[in-house]
Amino acid sequence: MDMIARFRGEHKFLSNFAKSPIEYKGRLELEDGYSNMYGSISVKPKPSVRFVGEEIKSPTVEHAYQSFKTEDVRRKKKIRNAKTPFESAKLGRADETSVRDGWVEDDIKAKVMWKLVNKKFEQNPDLAQKLLSTDGVFLMEGNYWCDNYFGVCTCNSCHENVQRPRNMLGEILMEVRSRFRQNMKEI
Repeated sequence: MDMIARFRGEHKFLSNFAKSPIEYKGRLELEDGYSNMYGSISVKPKPSVRFVGEEIKSPTVEHAYQSFKTEDVRRKKKIRNAKTPFESAKLGRADETSVRDGWVEDDIKAKVMWKLVNKKFEQNPDLAQKLLSTDGVFLMEGNYWCDNYFGVCTCNSCHENVQRPRNMLGEILMEVRSRFRQNMKEI
């Protein structure tokens, strides 16, 4: 099976750090129960989430994702207004005490990521075409910064100590690609 193992170079568009302006409702609301919108990704977290409130624009998925980690309005704005996705990620990780309840335990972060990645490709048709061009290719967010939840870290320490990386971003991208392909068949 073919594989894209890193979202760099010609595959950078798959990265959350790639320029891909998105609009979304800026507040997160949790709902009880399971929504089947997550298809076949390996984790089907509860509770379900939806975006509500005013429309927000972010230059990248990373900016949007990091801003949802907190409920502090000032921190959210600072994260969304960061000059680069690297800066937004740093700000999003800077104060672990302000991370919203349930972010890790209830896997809210996977649902938020799914929604944002889906919006990225819905709102950027050129990127959607590039995603569709990877049809049949396994997508893996290979990294070296020890992210084994959304990616697969290839550093020696993780390679020796991590049982099974999750590659959630790769899984989400493949699910979004599958949905887009299915929608094209129905047109």
